[in-house]
Amino acid sequence: MPAPSRADRNVQNASKGHCIAFAVLGAGAGTRMQAESKLELDHLKTQFNRCDVADVQEQVRFEFGHRNEFNHYFDMVVTKTSGDRIACTVKPEVRLESGRFIGEMQTVAWWVKKKKFAQSVRLLTEADLDPVALHNANINAALYDEDAQADQTACLVAREMRGVVSLIECIEQITEACAWRRRCASVAAAAS
Repeated sequence: MPAPSRADRNVQNASKGHCIAFAVLGAGAGTRMQAESKLELDHLKTQFNRCDVADVQEQVRFEFGHRNEFNHYFDMVVTKTSGDRIACTVKPEVRLESGRFIGEMQTVAWWVKKKKFAQSVRLLTEADLDPVALHNANINAALYDEDAQADQTACLVAREMRGVVSLIECIEQITEACAWRRRCASVAAAAS
């Protein structure tokens, strides 16, 4: 079963104005994630698909002000493999035209640095989504099904390969090795 969401607040269950999304993302059995828009979900998926990202948490509360009298919920906080934390807010470009939100975020970003909540603050829009990276993230999110034995076999087969190997040849060798391991396991189970 996937791990429960670690969000500091739940998104609403339905909306007439925009998409609400619930997904399972991440390694192993994954983690339940919540998003308040398709744009937010797309950014979550692309972050999970990056090799330099160690963790992603959605809907993270940040309290600020001299007495913590204000708060802002970041759509996600991304922890890089380097340990750096990036606090991200996701908004469509059309919602930024007045400039009011950007002004508010400048204040929030100043407090984030002062309180050492994260190393940086990012405002992500649809312009920040690379279509190829999003396509790959969608495929990986849709097809992710962990099989530890198959992954281990694939690593062993890949280590033994030399020179240029076609993708179909690689798949055939991994499939053959997995079938051989399963036969050995069933023979061992029958013998005991």
